[in-house]
Amino acid sequence: MLLGKGSTTGLITTQDCYQARLINCVHSRNEGMLGNATESNGVASVVPLLERIQGHGLLRQGDLWGARDALEASLAAAKERNDLFEATLTMLSLIELDRLESIEPPIEMLTETRSVLASWKIRAVPPVPHPVT
Repeated sequence: MLLGKGSTTGLITTQDCYQARLINCVHSRNEGMLGNATESNGVASVVPLLERIQGHGLLRQGDLWGARDALEASLAAAKERNDLFEATLTMLSLIELDRLESIEPPIEMLTETRSVLASWKIRAVPPVPHPVT
């Protein structure tokens, strides 16, 4: 058994190890896919999703700066493609990251996400991962 930094039980669970390993695999795979993304190979259409997944992985690892960079790249790619759904999911992730950092999220972002969710009648979205403690 391993002692976990900041853990309430002092133990790192099998699930924590699995999640860390999964994050490393996804991060490595995303790096390769993002580097090869072009309009012709079809990967460009999922760049906003891949960047958001990378941001979530970095967030789980506690790299808040890296997570913010990846999430901002995701938002830029979604807006470039006029993909409102991906942009909304990414903005929700950025809002949660702001809250984790005790920063007030931009009111425009809050308003836009609420508006999109309400107009599409979306009642629940996947939770944003939090850093492993």
